[in-house]
Amino acid sequence: MPRTDLIRPIAETKKLSDFFIDLLTSDLTDEQSNQRVREPEGASIVWHLGHLCHARCELLTVVGEEVNNTFEPLFERRISATDGTNYPGISAMRKSWEDLAEHVSDVLENVTTEQLFVSLEGMGQPHGEKNVLGVVSYVMWHEVYHIGQIGTVRTLLGLPSTFDRMVETSAPGD
Repeated sequence: MPRTDLIRPIAETKKLSDFFIDLLTSDLTDEQSNQRVREPEGASIVWHLGHLCHARCELLTVVGEEVNNTFEPLFERRISATDGTNYPGISAMRKSWEDLAEHVSDVLENVTTEQLFVSLEGMGQPHGEKNVLGVVSYVMWHEVYHIGQIGTVRTLLGLPSTFDRMVETSAPGD
């Protein structure tokens, strides 16, 4: 149980993001995850996943965690997607996501109201967030946006859609 009820809906949204990232990436090969649907500049699935890992590292940093953000050089918001030849493979990216998911869950479980309302005024937050809660909220919204993008890329590549993946992976009677 989180130390503050304020974070509960955000923590639940994070669990959904984790579920959908697993659902939409667990069946991919490296070749599929690096394909771009808007040649020559579109983002691949692995780029979206790396970009989300980078955002989670930034979230952890804002909450006060020490994080080695190895994703920043390839995936931060000012870096355009490439052809993917310099990206880690999908298995490595999924492992990074899982590790970050666990870390973020631990942080959200223990965050205090005081931590959430630490002011970030004048710290140049990219979307005008005023405090830590604003950053955490934005990152979770941002994840949902990119999960939708991953679903769209999958469909354009002829892979099973988000809905089809849910049907494929659910047990009878679920």
